[in-house]
Amino acid sequence: MRTRLQAMADRLLLLYVIDVGNKAGNVDGTFKLMKIPFMAELASTRASVNTFNYSFYRWTYGPMSTEIYDDADTLHALGLCTEKNRPRVTPKGERLLRTASELFTTKKSVLRFIDAASQDCAPLGFGALKEKVYKQIVMVDGNIKCTIADAPKGANVLSFIAKPSASFDLDDDWTDTLWSYFNYSDKELTNRSVIQQMATLQTAL
Repeated sequence: MRTRLQAMADRLLLLYVIDVGNKAGNVDGTFKLMKIPFMAELASTRASVNTFNYSFYRWTYGPMSTEIYDDADTLHALGLCTEKNRPRVTPKGERLLRTASELFTTKKSVLRFIDAASQDCAPLGFGALKEKVYKQIVMVDGNIKCTIADAPKGANVLSFIAKPSASFDLDDDWTDTLWSYFNYSDKELTNRSVIQQMATLQTAL
């Protein structure tokens, strides 16, 4: 199970997927919203890197993670994206992504897996993407190698690495910044920014 900090990082990365996916093609529903993170996490874990911290199991239309549904609903509730059946980044979400641009630059070696998955998957239609995903070889329940197509329904097909060589981890400063976006309203964010600016000015004096 992921930690609160991992969940926070996943929500930022899912917003990033919605942004880059719609620029590369079209994130036109929950199927792509589910499969792009899966393909990114599968590729990254093969390289001993954690992008997302999702756990996927085999379900009716391939790999599924209820955590993605939860994160998409949270992003929508916070006004950062539209509903998950056709997700788009809102102006507030765009501000968050701009705020995190320095973090994205620092973590470019991790984000490359998400960029690649978005470029490969977002332009595809349902059938082509399903075929691509179903051909992927995974370790079912951690010990049986097979394709997604052959994996038994309900079996775990992918989890993040406990001790990766690299990951999208957050330091204290970024945790504080993201916590504000994920827990405060627009008005509260504005007030908090004013208070911080006044505190900085007083310190300078």
